[in-house]
Amino acid sequence: MLRVFREKKFFPACRIGRFNQILLGITIISSLAKDRIDKSLALIKLFNNSQYFHKVDLK
Repeated sequence: MLRVFREKKFFPACRIGRFNQILLGITIISSLAKDRIDKSLALIKLFNNSQYFHKVDLK
């Protein structure tokens, strides 16, 4: 795993983009699991509201 992080800078950004998104998702999920329930629920509500407004703007 350390070798992957060391060699990551040699790859183009388009190749490491998806990998970084997956790592970011795992980090967010793990931090939500460790956090309090009310904080995670507030973040989930915020995320759902941003998704809703994004859909409204697309219409």
